[in-house]
Amino acid sequence: MKSYRTMCKKTWAVILAIACHLPAAWATNANEIELIPKPVHVEQTSGNFRLSPKSTIGYDAALQGQAEYLQQVLGQSTGWDLKLKKDARKATILLTLNPEKVDKPEGYRLDVTPKGISLTGRDAGGIFYGIQTLLQLFPPQVYSDKRQHGVEWIAPAVTIYDAPNRPWRGMMLDVARYFYDKEFVKKYIDMMAMYKLNKLQFHLIDDSGWRLEIKKYPRLTEVG
Repeated sequence: MKSYRTMCKKTWAVILAIACHLPAAWATNANEIELIPKPVHVEQTSGNFRLSPKSTIGYDAALQGQAEYLQQVLGQSTGWDLKLKKDARKATILLTLNPEKVDKPEGYRLDVTPKGISLTGRDAGGIFYGIQTLLQLFPPQVYSDKRQHGVEWIAPAVTIYDAPNRPWRGMMLDVARYFYDKEFVKKYIDMMAMYKLNKLQFHLIDDSGWRLEIKKYPRLTEVG
């Protein structure tokens, strides 16, 4: 059983390692932008956007969490603490809600130009998934949790519209039979978000035992 668990963990490690290298917008064909999953509409325009330490992130008040998330992801790989601008109408990267412009739940419109980036969503979910697409447009080093040196943080100019055609897009993680540590589970969820999967079936229990400690009910783990 122990060797089987080890094999499973190694298999998942390989899968995650491969997946980390997939979402690079700079595809084998220089004239084609590859994004996973493929958006409903992609139109590449001329030029590139270049991120710099002076870039700012503007956002509607309701999108503070999404703005801070983008700031964190970009900051840990670039080493830059990009300034956040609440309720800004002008910013290098602008996050806004507009249900009239985007008509489907979790939908978004992403406009990248040499002068700046505009991300408009119908709801907060659309903004979050638009951020995932935006990250794919940058060099793959953007996913690093450590500062990367010598990288040109540029993204191709593009107009993208996307919205999911399935409200339930999920994966399962079985921890009832096989143990995964906290960092693995967090990475698993991050990978799901990257590919716009929105439901996690966290298989906690089985007839083999109860794996979740609840202090109010100690016998669940004492007996199981």
